[in-house]
Amino acid sequence: MKPSKGISIYLASEYNKSIFAQRQVHVLLFAFIIIPVWYSIIG
Repeated sequence: MKPSKGISIYLASEYNKSIFAQRQVHVLLFAFIIIPVWYSIIG
C-alpha cells in the first residue's frame, strides 16, 4: 500500500467525520429552534 493512498483514505475519513459533526450541529440548532416554537403553537 502506497503512503499517498493511506493519506488520501485518512483525509477522506476525517472529511466524513467533519461533515457528520456539522450535520449534528445543524440537527441540534434545528431542535433548539423548532421545539420551543412547536410547544408555543401546541400550548
